[in-house]
Amino acid sequence: MIARHNPYSQDRIARALPFDPTWCGTDWDRLLADLAARHYRGQIVGPHGSGKTTLIESLVPRLTAAGLTCHRWLITDEHPGPTPDRWAALDHIAASDCLIIDGAERLTWLAWRRLRRAVPRLGGFIVTTHRPLRHLPRWIDTRSHPGMLAAFLDRLDPGHPLTAADIARLHQDCRGNLREALWQCYDRTAHRSER
Repeated sequence: MIARHNPYSQDRIARALPFDPTWCGTDWDRLLADLAARHYRGQIVGPHGSGKTTLIESLVPRLTAAGLTCHRWLITDEHPGPTPDRWAALDHIAASDCLIIDGAERLTWLAWRRLRRAVPRLGGFIVTTHRPLRHLPRWIDTRSHPGMLAAFLDRLDPGHPLTAADIARLHQDCRGNLREALWQCYDRTAHRSER
């Protein structure tokens, strides 16, 4: 099977699985009103693969519609800190700008110190993290459950062969990491098509 035809390909997942606030017991209107009341500041806390980045991807167009210009920094093991260009841009940030840092737990204390000087000038400051940070109030927690995984599978591959028990076991085996569970589905689908 060609990778792009696999129902669990990365581009298809990104298009088909926007964040659904009902996973957190709320809706977009309440979620955005709460964030606005916090002056667009807060942290999104949750384990690996629980929907933090998916939430950010669904949130950015809504923040843009609210008049904010979003700047996203992705902090990973491969890219452990902001680039010099990003630090330089921070000096020219405006009250209509919202800085979003995905993977903020990887920032050094020195980076946090530098950010604290810029944050008061920002129109918004949102981070994702695996564990709560002291520097910012907690806005929302993301947690996965087997029902979320089942909904994803049904949306991506309506004819998938997994039973509810299979899905619950897959969710447990992946420790709730939905991204890892979908990667496993990708591999299984690729193997089936090679036979």
